[in-house]
Amino acid sequence: MVLRVFCGTWNVNGKKPSVRLEPWLFPDGMDAQPPDIFIIGIQEAQALTAMTAVVTDPAKGKAWSEAIRKLLKPDYYMVCFRQLVGIVLLICAHRDVQVDDLLEADAGTGFLNVAGNKGGVAARFAVKGISISCVSSHLAAHEENISKRNQNFQDILKRATFAEPMFVEDLGNPARDIHILDHDVVFWVGDMNYRINLPVREVMQLIEQRDWSSLARYDQLKTEMNASRVAPGFEEGSLNFAPTYKHNSDTNSYRMDEEGGIKRTPSWTDRILWRSRLGVRLLAYRRHEVYSSDHRPVSALFDIPTEAVDRGILDDRTPLRSVARNRSLRDDLGDWVHGQRAFDDLSLLSNEHSTEYNTINFTSQTLVLPMLSYGKRVQANLVGTHTSRNATVVSIDPKTIPSWCTVYINGRIPPTTIIPAQPIDMVVTAMVSKKDGAAEKLTLQGEPLFADFVLIVEGTKSGPVRVRGTYEKSCFGISLENLLWYWGPLRHKAVPSSVPQVLPKEVWLLGNSLVGSAQPFPLNTSGREDFSGVRDQIDRGEEVHPGDHVAAAMCLLAFLRELPEPALSRGDAESFSEEEAKIGSLKAAATVLNAMPSSKRNLVVYVSGLLDYLPKGNDHPAVLSALAAALLQDFKDAALVLKSTSLLTATPLTMLFPSMVRLRRERLSRTPSSSLENMGRSSSRPRRPS
Repeated sequence: MVLRVFCGTWNVNGKKPSVRLEPWLFPDGMDAQPPDIFIIGIQEAQALTAMTAVVTDPAKGKAWSEAIRKLLKPDYYMVCFRQLVGIVLLICAHRDVQVDDLLEADAGTGFLNVAGNKGGVAARFAVKGISISCVSSHLAAHEENISKRNQNFQDILKRATFAEPMFVEDLGNPARDIHILDHDVVFWVGDMNYRINLPVREVMQLIEQRDWSSLARYDQLKTEMNASRVAPGFEEGSLNFAPTYKHNSDTNSYRMDEEGGIKRTPSWTDRILWRSRLGVRLLAYRRHEVYSSDHRPVSALFDIPTEAVDRGILDDRTPLRSVARNRSLRDDLGDWVHGQRAFDDLSLLSNEHSTEYNTINFTSQTLVLPMLSYGKRVQANLVGTHTSRNATVVSIDPKTIPSWCTVYINGRIPPTTIIPAQPIDMVVTAMVSKKDGAAEKLTLQGEPLFADFVLIVEGTKSGPVRVRGTYEKSCFGISLENLLWYWGPLRHKAVPSSVPQVLPKEVWLLGNSLVGSAQPFPLNTSGREDFSGVRDQIDRGEEVHPGDHVAAAMCLLAFLRELPEPALSRGDAESFSEEEAKIGSLKAAATVLNAMPSSKRNLVVYVSGLLDYLPKGNDHPAVLSALAAALLQDFKDAALVLKSTSLLTATPLTMLFPSMVRLRRERLSRTPSSSLENMGRSSSRPRRPS
């Protein structure tokens, strides 16, 4: 018995579903045994221009969902529809196939490495006892950005995780994240944007000769996969069809420029990969001649054997207990139980058959972490041994694990079952963020970076494992209300002043760099520009050179996004929209801003005035939207971002506080330091932090 799965991907270039989709979804040869599951990825369901490049318009994705749903009815039902900006993932199942345990996730890797103009949408589910995960992705564009595409792939793997609900038997233990690779089968479809490393003339010659194998030798994705730099463990079928990009939308020819040359080197940007432990069989991998986009759709047909499930080898019926995780446990226990079935109920693997004391010994009781900086994940590990003759359940008292770290024992979040003589590898990953006020406590309150984990071995508490580290203090993750009191550099000893600032000095430093550059606010970046050097400068109280304005812009947006509370709230945006209809945009903006705390009002007004001061580029509407989304800390709610963008646009320049007026009048782009030297003092003083 097999489970037949159809995978399809198409970058629709912002077009509506106005053409026949049957040649793509029902190609010749599928009638004998129709698919049990359809997994369909759409990219650029909405045009990626201006505001639509950073916020999701659900109507665009639903138009494609509805068109496909109508085509598949009545034999199929919709299992999943999820959209991240222009990236859509659809899953449909045959009416005779039961799908369980659906979970969804997404990860934006575009602007600021969070926006959804690039990234992936993922889902996981179980069918016929097999766990399957799938991804629809759109990776970084342009021929030279190979490393960015590789990084996009890795970021999606890391960040698109599925949170596992807790079960009755799991009470007291934290919910666990399930990762894309934690499944029996993984399908990855999308516009991966890898190109062909050959001159366009040679590419066209090989296309005319239909010499696909020679052409594939220069394919970037094949090269990167062969070098293990991307998609570890994934497979792909042979590329026995013409490159799928960049075509004229209404013909089979590749797009020409005004001089009659090929506009872009034809490439296989649209791909379907898979990874499996179950001997998945590829039946077909092809492109389809459906015209409306500059890409051609691609499909692959697979058979997944279900004999392993039928024989009980994977016999796991507990919802969402990640088949992959349980199978790994069974693999670990396999040699020990000598072929006996490994039970899912870990309580049966206790030491009830022996009174021998279970001992866990580590090579050291202290684990020292590498230097931590805000938002950077680091890890360190301790190696230990298990000296009992019985399987032992090891856990850690959750009260002793701070919010900034996660602990894994032998690759799993505890509790973990350790079999006799099995080595123990405790890995601690740490990242300081705004979560639970961790960054603020470490920077302003001077709390040391340490933790003492209490191990619990078979219900008995054991000696602590000490974790020690050092954190580079930063303005990131600190509330505006507290940040205003610190005039001196935060990287050194932070001492609050008796008088607050009007605006955090760090924002002034970033703004001065942007003004001094005399360039439009930079937006057309992948979001992965390294602004850590600029962040270090502002944390040390140093000016940022105007030549670093791109990193300064990225740093400003990241700063806004990492405030513990957004500078603009949903209520602010909604109130502005309501008032605008009654009294006009200018008065509505003044009303809303005057009702805000002075710390947030000054920041919003400064950002608005900064944009007014900078030259306006062609993507100015998108810049406004990106800044509004950062102030809101919401890149997904298109309607809310639109309202906030209107609020920024309508902010009266007369509300600019005195220092900002001086910035505009005196053209301080020539003397960026003076804005710090002459900064005004706040007329309305927030409460000084204790």
